[in-house]
Amino acid sequence: LLIIFIFYFVNKVIIKMLNNATKNSGIITEIEQQNKDKYKGSNLTERQLENYKTQLTNYIEIHQSYLENNITLNQLAEALQVNPKVLSQVINSGFSYSFFDFINKYRIDHAAHLLNANDKNLTIQEIMYDSGFSSKSSFNTAFKKFKDLTPTAFKKTNKKGSTS
Repeated sequence: LLIIFIFYFVNKVIIKMLNNATKNSGIITEIEQQNKDKYKGSNLTERQLENYKTQLTNYIEIHQSYLENNITLNQLAEALQVNPKVLSQVINSGFSYSFFDFINKYRIDHAAHLLNANDKNLTIQEIMYDSGFSSKSSFNTAFKKFKDLTPTAFKKTNKKGSTS
């Protein structure tokens, strides 16, 4: 009887999960839905969102403001002449990042580039500061989040790959 009960229960749970599974299930769409709910009252159109994304990306890549260790959403919004709430929505909805993750993604890409092209033999701490981080723990955490490796492991992997 116990085996029959377990079999029935497991099948019930699995069938229920399969019946509820849709193309809208999953963590990514859950985040997107939260962003839609969060910005339900916003007047920002999809076209405006795309324009702001392009404007933001161009500005960030040209001015490299992510290298400033104390950059804020308000400072970036002021530089782009955009309302901070609109900029926040663009980053959250358009890139699916928080402001800090958005900035840290650029910083980590910059740090990875420095680690790859480390012909000056910079230390990891120097690269951390050059990339806009002021804390080793936040640098290591962000690096691991975006590259799935610590900076040291990334550097070692890069050296092994370049010698073969």
